[in-house]
Amino acid sequence: MLVGVLILLPMTISSLEPIGWKSLAALGTLGLVHTAFMYTVMYAAFQRLSAQSIAALSFIYPIVAVLVDLVYFKVLLSEWQWIGMGAIMLAVIADQRKWQISALWNRAAA
Repeated sequence: MLVGVLILLPMTISSLEPIGWKSLAALGTLGLVHTAFMYTVMYAAFQRLSAQSIAALSFIYPIVAVLVDLVYFKVLLSEWQWIGMGAIMLAVIADQRKWQISALWNRAAA
């Protein structure tokens, strides 16, 4: 986090206004507690999961972010975005259940 602050600071230096200690404490809490703690827990869990499970979860993460936008920020999605989310969820379910495309085609042909 500190490296990121140092790298990005020159880009924002012209727009910085005086920041109070409360704001700095809130920003530090957001960075250290919410972000660092979340990544620590997440990467500790990754050690117990298979690569396939991690890959499937990486597709679910953006869907959860969009759902949070829907619930809390009242963002409206287009029908293509809904179709895309459904396609992602279908792909994750198919992967987790080890569905075979050839088996599905054979059943549909029968």
